Amino acid sequence: MALRTPEIGSRTRWELDPANTTVGFSVKKFRLITVRGQFRRVMGSIELPGAALTDAVVDIEIDAASIDTGMEKRDAHLRTADFLDVQRCPTIAFRSTHVEELSEDRLRIHGYLTIRGLTREVALDATLVSRDLDRADIMATTTLDRRDFGLTWNFLGLMVGDAVEVEIALGLHASRSTGGMKL
Repeated sequence: MALRTPEIGSRTRWELDPANTTVGFSVKKFRLITVRGQFRRVMGSIELPGAALTDAVVDIEIDAASIDTGMEKRDAHLRTADFLDVQRCPTIAFRSTHVEELSEDRLRIHGYLTIRGLTREVALDATLVSRDLDRADIMATTTLDRRDFGLTWNFLGLMVGDAVEVEIALGLHASRSTGGMKL
């Protein structure tokens, strides 16, 4: 079920479909309540320079100001310098360094994640959920320590948990210039 290019040596690009791509997160509040949210504006692509999925280059860019937890007052605070500092750092970015093919439909995508101007190495555990000639859907998860990215604000040390669960649903379509692609 893995993504494959039509022939060795070809170059194929898969674009994120914004309508079918979500970047969600959850974090504990007061160690009891789970706060969930998502980013509404996500762009990106997966470039396959050859036949091997392990050569894939994943680029994702998130508009940090598009954060949405369902509570505007909280979202406004998350956009400030206490958290994402969207005035100074308007984007969150991920760029892969390499991909491990764990099985026919399971991957581990290693790369660099930049939040609030701080870049750290992370790994995304991913599953190829569906595919055909022109579409693919990938689910990826990881757990981040928000403090690694300078997100240290925490009223009384109890309000916001340190572990942030991230779930990414990537809806992809083959770039028109590729003329379709075998998966």
